[in-house]
Amino acid sequence: MKRISALCLCLLMTLGVLPQMTTAAATTTQTTDKPIYVLAIGHSYSSNAITYFLHDMAMAGGVDLRVGNLYRAGERLRNHWAYAQSGEKVYAFETFYDTSEGRKSTPNYSIEMALKSQDWDYVTFQQDPINSGKIDGPDGVEPYLTYLSAYVRNMVPNAKQYYHQTWAYEKGFGDNTPAQASQKWWWEDYGYDQETMLNAIKAVAEHAKSEHNMKTIPCGEAMWIAQTTTPFDINNNGKTLYAADGYHANPTYGYFLLSAVWYEVITGKSILDNPYTVDGISDDELTALRQSAHDAVAQHYTDKITDISIKSKP
Repeated sequence: MKRISALCLCLLMTLGVLPQMTTAAATTTQTTDKPIYVLAIGHSYSSNAITYFLHDMAMAGGVDLRVGNLYRAGERLRNHWAYAQSGEKVYAFETFYDTSEGRKSTPNYSIEMALKSQDWDYVTFQQDPINSGKIDGPDGVEPYLTYLSAYVRNMVPNAKQYYHQTWAYEKGFGDNTPAQASQKWWWEDYGYDQETMLNAIKAVAEHAKSEHNMKTIPCGEAMWIAQTTTPFDINNNGKTLYAADGYHANPTYGYFLLSAVWYEVITGKSILDNPYTVDGISDDELTALRQSAHDAVAQHYTDKITDISIKSKP
């Protein structure tokens, strides 16, 4: 039984469902400031971004950042709104509040339960990957983003609301492996093209900003920029930022990059001088990931992040 469990764990890590068993090395700075609490109403993409590396990364930068993620696989805003109305306990509530305790996942949570569990400083929203570039229509973000925003504002009126700009599928998704073939239809509406999908996702994030005053967490742009750097240019033997499935983030490089974006947006601090590292990332790779996250954020927050160095977009 133990052998089977171990094999299953290895398979999950290979597919990108779980992170590789890496040891994070960071210089933890003690802070007396009030902890910052961030809640994502999301799915596995927000789990990739915030529930593994972000807390320790923030602590290395002198910020006690505590995260929660309402996880339901591949869930769209339409269904999040339905569950908010019904109060159904259909979520796993993932948290990372303390380094010594690490990442926890508690089943049978409702949106209301999570909102009432802490005095949240930030609440974030995101769409499911397939429909992440659609504003209107039966599976678009609206009117459900409007409804959820009002619901959350009523529950936690002091929390700032941000929109998580997720990422496009890997280049060649659907053709890269036999396992992906049955999923290729997922991005038919985007012409099976990574840049087209990303631009649609960016348009949704801009809608959230203009219509709901939600600031953007530009993870999609960071993934795009990082793929143009030498360590992660797959057209020139670089490493992939994606998991084997072609849509989740790679559990080492991808998770680090996404956490770095959230770190800059939430804390207002630059990742460039943050000492946090993860085993398995070389110095050159670390530089590329930090700079890519920084450049993506700088395009949205030029008045907030220090040491700005914006690359030309590919």
